[in-house]
Amino acid sequence: MGISAENGGSRAGQPPGAAAAAEFPLAGIFDPIVPVDRGPVRHMDAIESGAMSSLYSVVHEDGTRRIFKALDNVPEKTVTLLGKYGLRLGDVAADHGQKIIRRNVASFRLATYFESLAPRPDRARVAVVAAEMAIVRDMPGVSMEIAEGNPLMLCDFLQKEQFQPRAEAFKEFWAKYHLKKETEEISKEEAAKEKEEMNKKFREFLWKNYRISRAKKDVDRGGYEIRRPYFALRILEKTPPTREEMVQFVGHMGNLQLQDMVTGQGDRHCKNTTTERGFDGDACFPDNDEISRFPGQKYIKLPLQKIPFITEREAAIGRADPATVRRILEVCGFEGLEISMTLCRLERVKRTIAELRTRNGVLAEWENLLRPEISEEFTPENSYACRYVGFKVKNLQEFFTKVAWPP
Repeated sequence: MGISAENGGSRAGQPPGAAAAAEFPLAGIFDPIVPVDRGPVRHMDAIESGAMSSLYSVVHEDGTRRIFKALDNVPEKTVTLLGKYGLRLGDVAADHGQKIIRRNVASFRLATYFESLAPRPDRARVAVVAAEMAIVRDMPGVSMEIAEGNPLMLCDFLQKEQFQPRAEAFKEFWAKYHLKKETEEISKEEAAKEKEEMNKKFREFLWKNYRISRAKKDVDRGGYEIRRPYFALRILEKTPPTREEMVQFVGHMGNLQLQDMVTGQGDRHCKNTTTERGFDGDACFPDNDEISRFPGQKYIKLPLQKIPFITEREAAIGRADPATVRRILEVCGFEGLEISMTLCRLERVKRTIAELRTRNGVLAEWENLLRPEISEEFTPENSYACRYVGFKVKNLQEFFTKVAWPP
């Protein structure tokens, strides 16, 4: 169902591009946020704890599986962190929980509206997963769809003992360093270079033995959280992505990037993004140009502010009506600067799209994104796609030329 008098619009006053939305499901995007009852829960397994919430995998009696972000089960580490700044949990938790709910729900509703304006409904894919307010086993929170696609970063855990080669390598490095210092003058630059060589060898050891690119120390569990980039693993395992997969990936990441530029999502990273969609909208809709989850925490960087090329599908945001965006935010409970700053970001994205049209014209087909003269414009500084391929490259074209894929 498209925009109609029943669900918040009218033929006379519909937003620009609404004709393209004639059959796109928009019902509900103008409704107040209320808890959605999906029936009894069959299984509920804890996944992990965030800064102000805990995540669960939930299976309902009808077999539906969703991710549930519980907002009254606050981890102890958050209470401790708040205490460092003289705050009690009760001072911020209630309001913060409401913010998380409306941010996630509004992010999905805006993405649904933007996608309804796309000229290619056969390629319709909302940029972020569906999110709704829910109460599961007496806990209020956000219930989210399982994101399609593959995780961009596969995370696991290894015991400290499995990293013994690193300890031995460090011992060897420092022994050589002190010996050199006693017998000859060694500069900091030389020492740093030698240390980087040692780290490089250890990274090669990780790839060879565990297929790991990064290992982050986990003090609580006495080991390391290991991170394995999806595309790097595919290439290492001799199953590189096809051209069609990369076309889809670049297109989806461009769509998500424009969505984040409008919502001000300041916490997008490879752990809350799949090859097709984003999730976790906790950091969306700031009331300024920087975001802080609670007092004392460092500001999170805003999403990339430029994008090298757009496709006709992604340009749908350029057709978005500010009045419709305002109405969606208002019914979700936003007010004041949260709304006005979102409209400012929308206008900024519209200007970006207009500039790209002037410079390049709109690329009607995603397949054009793999042309060398285009892919070399995608860099880690201006493109989610280049940032998340799993390799340090100066642009996407370098990734394509260094890593062969099937025709």
